[in-house]
Amino acid sequence: MKCLIAGGAGFIGSHITARFVQVGYEVTVIDGLLPRTTGRRENLTGAAGIRFFDAPVEQVENLAELVAENDLLVDCMGWTCHRLALQDPLYDMQLNIGSHLALINAIARGSGKKVISLGSRAQYGNPKVERITEETPSNPQDIQGSHKQAAESNWQVFSRIKGLAVISLRIGNCFGPRQPVWGEDIGLIGTFIRDLLQGREIELFGTGRRRPVIYAGDVAEAVYLCAQSSFQGFQMFNLAGADVVLEELLGLLIREIGQGAYKLREFPPEVKSIDVGNATFSGDRLEKFLGRVPRTSLEVDIKKTVAYFRKAL
Repeated sequence: MKCLIAGGAGFIGSHITARFVQVGYEVTVIDGLLPRTTGRRENLTGAAGIRFFDAPVEQVENLAELVAENDLLVDCMGWTCHRLALQDPLYDMQLNIGSHLALINAIARGSGKKVISLGSRAQYGNPKVERITEETPSNPQDIQGSHKQAAESNWQVFSRIKGLAVISLRIGNCFGPRQPVWGEDIGLIGTFIRDLLQGREIELFGTGRRRPVIYAGDVAEAVYLCAQSSFQGFQMFNLAGADVVLEELLGLLIREIGQGAYKLREFPPEVKSIDVGNATFSGDRLEKFLGRVPRTSLEVDIKKTVAYFRKAL
């Protein structure tokens, strides 16, 4: 079996690449290693035998031929920095809409290609519900979520027009080895770990806030399981992971790191305006579809991630 992974040298993408290499796929990775993204050549260390194209997908001259020769396409391209996306929405549009359209455009009509694409919990925005399911309307609160929604909608449109089989997995806050340890695009848990290790007091806005968090290896396993399943047309699922209260998450991190503290603060207006609320994120539909959903131990995954940060910082 042959698989093309667009964005496969990024933080999440490299975990997906490693999983498909592990089970014997012939893997082609396209990743432009663009500034301010998580794409790193060193993320592919250990993924032996892959074919790697170091270029943005829209600049790969033989993209249509590469797409045609692969049985499965995994689209994990994107930019996940919500605050910077508000400051530079055109760059976010390039990474979270344009690149995906370039990949879609390279797929032949009637090819029946199987595609797994990664979406985001941010597409739902801040719904006034207790529990987010796939029936919850999308109402993004920021540019990143809006562009991710547009990319998913484009996959849905072209799944019908071109006869594709597409699954979009909307995921929450991802963490694990190979995530960035510096800069803005570091994620919720990554930021907490870095600041605690460096002796900074965490500022936590509001109380009782909940977030879905998921280990990168569990995302990779879910993508693999979806690829082995039978489906047609367009399907969208929540990939939920663990639902955590942020105070409890910080307590777990402080115990694992052996130091640190946090203080509660009122929401600054600029943060409140893009907050996604406290609704729980349901993955029941995906679990029913697959029969099981990968979910490793949060405590073990935190331990692995802290160890990675200790070495990388």
